[in-house]
Amino acid sequence: MGGKIRKYIWNIPTAIAVGVTAALIISSCDIASYPVGTEFDILGGLQMSFILEYTAYLVPVAVCFPYAMRFSEEMAGGYGQFAMLRVGRLPYAIRKLGDAMFSSAIVMLLGVFVYTAYVFLYCRHYSMAVTCHDIGFFGDADCPTLYYDWIQAGGGVAVYVVNILFLMTYAMFWSIVGTVVSLFTSNRRAAIVSPFLLKRFLDYAVPDKLFFLMPSNLRMSGWVIEQAYGGLWYGAVYILIAFAVGLLVVLIKLQRSALKM
Repeated sequence: MGGKIRKYIWNIPTAIAVGVTAALIISSCDIASYPVGTEFDILGGLQMSFILEYTAYLVPVAVCFPYAMRFSEEMAGGYGQFAMLRVGRLPYAIRKLGDAMFSSAIVMLLGVFVYTAYVFLYCRHYSMAVTCHDIGFFGDADCPTLYYDWIQAGGGVAVYVVNILFLMTYAMFWSIVGTVVSLFTSNRRAAIVSPFLLKRFLDYAVPDKLFFLMPSNLRMSGWVIEQAYGGLWYGAVYILIAFAVGLLVVLIKLQRSALKM
């Protein structure tokens, strides 16, 4: 198990992706605008980072980077056909999508860890206090009772963890998109940029009545997600459906490719 985890972490593409993700979060959390000696709410900073569109658009590209071309590279090199003969088409497809999802979740998690460490070091240097009790985008009236109780009791860390889990599902969704696209193209740039283009398309194409379909909902936990959609259950179901659709597309493509050979 430890060897598998190291496989996802100890490589140059993952290090680059984590660095870019952390840099995007840090650059948009607005901590530098806070006066010396004041408080900075780490939860509010994280939420604010993903409200800004350039972070929401570019982070999906970063988290897809380590595994975006895995399908294309393996199929072009002949390993994909060999692996499918050995383990079967379905297990192979599940493993590749699973690798991409796990890798992207690790990238997001480590990126947030870097952001968290940076905030503590920055605040220590400038004699600032780090807090984690901001209701942020919930609002007093709309905040779910459980969350509000946690925040009022000084347990904002629980809400911070919930937001991290949401961001990991956000990364997983876009890794599915990038990995599926890589099966249809040998162009690395096209596969990596596909999450950016699809998000741009969805932002304008999906009507308000179908807001629950938007992957942007996975960026953070707010009152709409918690009260209307069920919170983390919504994120889990969203990812399971995305995985099932992605797997179906991959299997159809692999089947058609096998018939042509």
